[in-house]
Amino acid sequence: MPNNRRRKLSPRLVDVKRDEQKDGSPQSRQVPSDASMCHGSYSNRDDCNYSESSCDIMADGIENLNLDLKQAKSVRPTAFFIGPELPKVELSYFDGQPRGYWKFLREFETYVESRVKDDGQRLLYLIHYCKGKAKTAIEGCVMLEASFGYKKAKEILKRLFGQAHVIARETLEDLFKTTNVDYSDPEQLTNLAIRMENCSMVLKQMKYTADLNSLITLERIVGLLPQVMQAQWADWVDELTEDNREPTFDELTQFIAFRARVASSRFGRLANRPRKGHNLKTNCHLQLERENNSKEKAKCSVCSLDHAIYKCPKFLALTVQERWSHAKVNGICFVCLRQGHKVNECKLEKRCNVNSCEKKHHSLLHSESDKPGIPNCCGFTKSLSSQVCLGMIPVRLVLGNAEMVGYALLDNGSDVTLIKSSCLRYLGLKEDRASVVVETVSGNRTMTVTKTPFEVYSLDRSEHVTIEGALIVADIPGHKPTRSAVNNLVKWPHLRDVPIGNLDSEEVLLLIGCDVPEAHWVLDQRLGGRKGPYAVKTLLGWTVFGPASYPEYRKRVVNHTSKIQALENEIRKLYDVEFSDVYSNDKSVSIEDKAAISIVEGGTRFENGHFVVPIPWKGNPDMKGGNYEVVNSRLQSLKRRLLKDDILYIKYTKGIESNFIKGYAEKVPEIQVQPSYRPRWYLPHHAVLNPKKPEKLRVVFDCAAKFAGVSLNDMIYQGPDTTAELVCILLRFRKEAVAISADVEEMFMQVKVPESDRGALRFLWWQEGDMAREPSEFQMTSHPFGATSSPFCANFALNKTAQIFSDGYDGYVVDAVKNNFYVDDCFVSFPTCDQAKSFVKQISELLCRGGFKLKKWVTNSEEVRTILPDVCKEESLIEMSASYDTTHRTLGVEWDFKRDVFKFYFDAPERPLTRRGILSIVSSLFDPLGLIAPVCLTAKVLLQKLCKSQLGWDQPLNEPYVSAWLNWVNFMRQIGHVTVDRGIKKRIDEPDAEVELHLFSDASEIGYGAVAYARVSYLKEQPYCILLYSKSRVAPIKQITIPRLEMAAAVLSVRLSEVLRRSLPNFFCKVNFHTDSMVVLYYIKNIENRYSTYIANRLAIVHQYTKIEQWSYVRSSQNPADWTSRGIQKCQILSFGSNVLLYCMANFVQQSLTVRNLLLTILSLEKLPWLT
Repeated sequence: MPNNRRRKLSPRLVDVKRDEQKDGSPQSRQVPSDASMCHGSYSNRDDCNYSESSCDIMADGIENLNLDLKQAKSVRPTAFFIGPELPKVELSYFDGQPRGYWKFLREFETYVESRVKDDGQRLLYLIHYCKGKAKTAIEGCVMLEASFGYKKAKEILKRLFGQAHVIARETLEDLFKTTNVDYSDPEQLTNLAIRMENCSMVLKQMKYTADLNSLITLERIVGLLPQVMQAQWADWVDELTEDNREPTFDELTQFIAFRARVASSRFGRLANRPRKGHNLKTNCHLQLERENNSKEKAKCSVCSLDHAIYKCPKFLALTVQERWSHAKVNGICFVCLRQGHKVNECKLEKRCNVNSCEKKHHSLLHSESDKPGIPNCCGFTKSLSSQVCLGMIPVRLVLGNAEMVGYALLDNGSDVTLIKSSCLRYLGLKEDRASVVVETVSGNRTMTVTKTPFEVYSLDRSEHVTIEGALIVADIPGHKPTRSAVNNLVKWPHLRDVPIGNLDSEEVLLLIGCDVPEAHWVLDQRLGGRKGPYAVKTLLGWTVFGPASYPEYRKRVVNHTSKIQALENEIRKLYDVEFSDVYSNDKSVSIEDKAAISIVEGGTRFENGHFVVPIPWKGNPDMKGGNYEVVNSRLQSLKRRLLKDDILYIKYTKGIESNFIKGYAEKVPEIQVQPSYRPRWYLPHHAVLNPKKPEKLRVVFDCAAKFAGVSLNDMIYQGPDTTAELVCILLRFRKEAVAISADVEEMFMQVKVPESDRGALRFLWWQEGDMAREPSEFQMTSHPFGATSSPFCANFALNKTAQIFSDGYDGYVVDAVKNNFYVDDCFVSFPTCDQAKSFVKQISELLCRGGFKLKKWVTNSEEVRTILPDVCKEESLIEMSASYDTTHRTLGVEWDFKRDVFKFYFDAPERPLTRRGILSIVSSLFDPLGLIAPVCLTAKVLLQKLCKSQLGWDQPLNEPYVSAWLNWVNFMRQIGHVTVDRGIKKRIDEPDAEVELHLFSDASEIGYGAVAYARVSYLKEQPYCILLYSKSRVAPIKQITIPRLEMAAAVLSVRLSEVLRRSLPNFFCKVNFHTDSMVVLYYIKNIENRYSTYIANRLAIVHQYTKIEQWSYVRSSQNPADWTSRGIQKCQILSFGSNVLLYCMANFVQQSLTVRNLLLTILSLEKLPWLT
């Protein structure tokens, strides 16, 4: 029968081959060019994916190609190969995975774009070689003009799939997707080294080396290796540090490649071969027994299938006693669960880790009777009642290719999910050693958690939920309905059509708490009469609650769990971190920060006098507005509150309406109200009152409100912290005699949001504030308070203003925008009034060009105050923190600009006398420059003592602690009269002065600290000193020797000096360090000895930033840092008012001795701020 079908023309490059004639001469093969052939292979012409015009373009290209080959036989054929001797190269398809973007683009440009000149053909080839979401994204470009459509298609692919930060993140994460990979195998190790080298090349090409060399990346990779190899890597790193080098990603790659090469050699394989005829092979890191590599795999002794016994569902279904019996009868090792040897011959050095058992048996053979523990649920009681169904659902637990079938218990009284420990090995889940405390009705218990996500499917696999993490328990009490109970359920009329699954196994594998809300969704229900059972349909299937059968003796179970943070461990870490002084001041930028910067820089524009900055989205979130009802419910709750409080209603309405008047918000256009409009996300809002300004109300949008487990803040990048450090700003603010402060009026609101993003910032409100009406939809046109990205976007616009409009303004004005603004507050000082006046004029004009306006000007100079545009006349005290920060602070710092001094206020709210109450007060102390650090140290020491006492967080304090705390609180109430001079230089008419920096350090058994003073000398005046900066830290709970603490204090003083010199460059003519520790001075002076790692690391910092001759001795009784290490007592509070460190010896600086002679005294001190 003749074949009438015409060949289909594949829309890819025609492969022109050379046929060998009988005489050996090559001959070109003609390729049909009839466009109709494209449709010939389809029974229906409409089934073809390409239009007539597209086929004509392709046919013309083929004809031209044949014509060219005829005219130039000597030219190499245009194909995916260069000559007849090379194999054909197949162009791979691109499916939208970012990891394959650059490979596909290079192949396409090499094999298609360089050979096909027509943009229309290029576009068709590009569409053909894309599939999935990549093809969907660019198919519409075929309707555009050829050259523009091809260019547009490539731009779309790059924007969606070629972002550098996305590729970098996926490339790194791909290294860690190694579930159940045995890196003791040389082949697997070699494969890891190759993938690491490829990853290094990709990230280096995109300049993401910081992410490669981060400690987190290195630790995660090293964690994949066997323990033996981890120890070898530690030796490798030690050699690097001896050469003053840090471990890098390339060094780790080189190490793994080296170990793989050694293990692959003949002698390496000989060393790793199994001994004494055993084929047992272990991986210490994964702590999973591997099946041996012999050709004949051992069969399971329970079901005779080809899998290990610890993976056998039937074995897992046995009780612990039955498992022991089976192991004894079949000669199975109790440690590794393999046949052929006994426990004393087993090479697996492993012990049971269930509840810290530490006995030498497999965890599947662990019995709860080995060690008594606290149950997770209340004890079982026997009662005469009918069997009660507890919400059991038969499910499938799936991770990769592993699957378990059992029961899941839905418990809406638990806020965590529990998984049975026996599931870990079978599914390949890993434990996370982070501890949490589970509170049950019978007590608290510290437990481990698994962070590996896994899926829970319904029995018919129609639906599933994802478990992000679960707590690990040895057993989950519960019982499935008996067969008789299931039969009785069918007798209930309302339950006859409910499919109730029943498994042979009674094991409860999982307890699903409310942290997986979708598992508790009620899709349907069957209700009967009171006291009768009822059925609920969830995503995982039907389940029944309530009595099901006739009375019988059953165990009654009450499940109730809740998770609290292990606060004791967190506090211990807090004080241990305070002791670690070896750190770097360099701020690294994460991949997410780079993504946020890239999005904002690429989409920012200046329009109508304001910057329009896009929201830095994480990908392309699909916001359908499903949270409308939730937000409307919040609005109705707000309505009830406003109806009860007329004053609050007036203030709130005024705040909302002012947003409309000023253009910060608008009503959603009618065309965008449609449900199909995207993006569409609604934000609830609430009032925030400043305790210090109760008359002022700010409407804040709750961008952290979640719907279906996701909030707006979860969908956007926070962005890097680009603001200057507050400590550096305050130090610069203290530098000169004339000080000025101002803040930006409604800074966030001056930065606009693109129209395409405004739909994600919708909110509900009543038209004209009339709560009798139905709520209307409005949307923000500016970045709102409450969004995590708003500070970054606002600060980006502020810095962009200084960058774009800097022409015509003095350099110190532009620098002030970058270095003297803390979010929306400006703090700056100048040596003369004329320079201050010029600054006020220029900074106002500069920021106005970017859409920002400065208000609430404050200065300590009467002359400058006369020219300020908006003088703050209501108050004489300015709080030294960002004006947008509404956090209540127990202790705060204020600037009294009329007296030009810093003052302190203490406003402790009523808190219970418990550890939690004290922690809430101590954590809210705000003293960025440490001007009263010794006072705060006393409270921190008390908190540490409470941590040692093991008191509960809500347990009342004992009498000694109560007295100590109340004494401190009463002491702090006197802090209001303590003042510290603001200005380092005080003379306006004589700005030139010599300023020396003197730093003191000291340590005691309870803490250590450092304090910095400036010594200012004018030509014809007596020198004076002023307190600049100090730090007090609590000693760690673990006992540390005093010399080591004093060494840590010396390093802390070096750190303080670096902060001061970085904040005030070229300001200090001389820097001196003073300590009362002879041991520390001996360490610093002696550069020949070798010291322990602890001392050597800190000496390296001291010698890196200081010279030996800068260090000198001071008597302990004359060391002002003594109070930073011991705290301050009530009797010293009156001396705070002096604010002056006077030196009795006029030639103090000239006689400042070095450690070479170490005289016992070099100075005498009077009236220290911390010394009577």
